[in-house]
Amino acid sequence: MAFIGDGELRLNTSMEALEQDFVELRVTGDRLAEAQALGPIHQRSMLGGECLIFEGVSAERLAPLGEVKPPGLADLFVAKLERVQPGRAA
Repeated sequence: MAFIGDGELRLNTSMEALEQDFVELRVTGDRLAEAQALGPIHQRSMLGGECLIFEGVSAERLAPLGEVKPPGLADLFVAKLERVQPGRAA
């Protein structure tokens, strides 16, 4: 899997490694600040809370904060190419 943006290689990894390296967390407001402190690479609003994508943070570490799952490819593509700062709207 490779993502290229603005002539720069932003992601180059296997599909198997994606599931180990990236985690999506759906979190509500009461745990949002704690989740943001862990350094998400992307954040977007969703109905009832926020969706954050993390690189290099284990699902086990994030699970107490909300619902965790592997991110979809489209969401990961946006996260790696937009470079949106956590806490700011996409």
